[in-house]
Amino acid sequence: MNYADQTGWTYDTHVHLADPEYAPAMGGTLRGMRRMRVRACAVSTGAADSERTLGLAGEAGGLVLPFVGIHPERAGSEDPAEIEALVDGDPGAVAGIGEIGLDASYCGGDARGGGAERQRRAFGSMMALAERHGKPVSIHARGSLGEVLDASGSYSVGGACLHWFDGNKGQLRAAMDGGFFVSYGPLAVYAGDKRGLMARTDRDRILVETDGPVRFGGCFGRRPAQAGFVHSVVLAAALALRIAPGEARDLLEANSRRFLGI
Repeated sequence: MNYADQTGWTYDTHVHLADPEYAPAMGGTLRGMRRMRVRACAVSTGAADSERTLGLAGEAGGLVLPFVGIHPERAGSEDPAEIEALVDGDPGAVAGIGEIGLDASYCGGDARGGGAERQRRAFGSMMALAERHGKPVSIHARGSLGEVLDASGSYSVGGACLHWFDGNKGQLRAAMDGGFFVSYGPLAVYAGDKRGLMARTDRDRILVETDGPVRFGGCFGRRPAQAGFVHSVVLAAALALRIAPGEARDLLEANSRRFLGI
């Protein structure tokens, strides 16, 4: 699908739109995205979820950019070959690969054995798939940033985003040196430490996301993330970078399009 025909969009670079929580109000969600000029990189967690994401993208008229993949929580139960078949069969239907990554907290007490190794195999398979087709990747790296940075260096993908970045200043510098994009979510609206990290991020490497349907406190009242939340993150970025909101929106759009290869 061609997303390059128009500018003036804000990109939510990581949201689980195929999650069942969104299903009852999907029509309203898509109408709201169109009114607010939000496009969504809709990530997936496994084969069935990936198929739902692709179906949603087909119905959404260019609002939804489908990412398919295996979340680290699902690495023990998903077959990478199923995701590979989806992408190899119709590469043009897929905007990117994700959510993929490593996370020892999902190894079920087996972090030193089979659980961690299954995650590594799934992550490697998904990175190789992205490399084969020149697709961007959305990476989950909670508690595993060093290993993810090391492993990712073996692949040449379209663009690599460390979603929901929560590393320290040194890890941020390593990510910048490695050519990664990093994404910040609604926490940046009410968490000064996140805006502090934003301010230290190379301006051409910042992305924004909602990670919906995650629920947020602060000013969001514990509601599942909606498309409009991403505009609040844009404002947080403007505050962190000390630039006008319009300048921040234009910067983040340019970064998003470069990440996506648009």
